[in-house]
Amino acid sequence: MPWRVRVTARAERDLGVLSESDRFAIREAIKALVVDPTSVDLRKLSGSRDQWRVRVGNWRIRLRLEGDVMLVERVRDRKDAYRKP
Repeated sequence: MPWRVRVTARAERDLGVLSESDRFAIREAIKALVVDPTSVDLRKLSGSRDQWRVRVGNWRIRLRLEGDVMLVERVRDRKDAYRKP
């Protein structure tokens, strides 16, 4: 069953401030994740039941899996990715 991807408005704003090359790399990682989750650095966050992260260079894509939907919640620099908002 293929994944469907939803990107939150917050994640879209996060992407909007990135350079074109970083934005391209992150979008490609999301596409690769949908096709084959083993092709990217996908890890479950400890202490959480449904929170995951994908590492793309210095960027972290925070996402949640809800059934067959992959909800991209944030795209943050690695130094800020795991802090509470």
